[in-house]
Amino acid sequence: MLDWANKMTNAARIHVREALLYAKDRIADMQELDDNTLRDWAEFNSIECMSDKQIIEEVDHLLEAHQSKSTFIPTEYHWALLYAVLSDYFSPAEHRLESFCDRYFWDMDFQLPAQAINSLGTDQKKLSGISDGLFGVVNKLAPSKEDLVMKEVEPRHSR
Repeated sequence: MLDWANKMTNAARIHVREALLYAKDRIADMQELDDNTLRDWAEFNSIECMSDKQIIEEVDHLLEAHQSKSTFIPTEYHWALLYAVLSDYFSPAEHRLESFCDRYFWDMDFQLPAQAINSLGTDQKKLSGISDGLFGVVNKLAPSKEDLVMKEVEPRHSR
């Protein structure tokens, strides 16, 4: 399972699984249309820093982690991708997306404008808990392999 801010209800777990399965289907459809459709989707959802291959692989990794008995911490890149996937799934019912994110996401820092983070000094970034991953996401830096590794942790919440 993924490490969420709060214990997930069964309905919420189903929503995440369905959203990730929907994303897999949607991505496959986009790839059949033409080479730019997935890129356009990535840009629209502010995850253009990830390559098409990374998006496809990480949706699979998120689904595997979500369905696992072990608990995994998504990286900032994963949170941004999850938000994009859930945005598609809940669309156009935006209030459902906001309610879901308010309850289950640790924060929405990956949506901060780059200038808000870039204007901070090194000490301010440390005090604010700005990670290298967050810096990368908001500045649209391509993730390295290490940036896309979800760490296994002890569960905070029982299923």
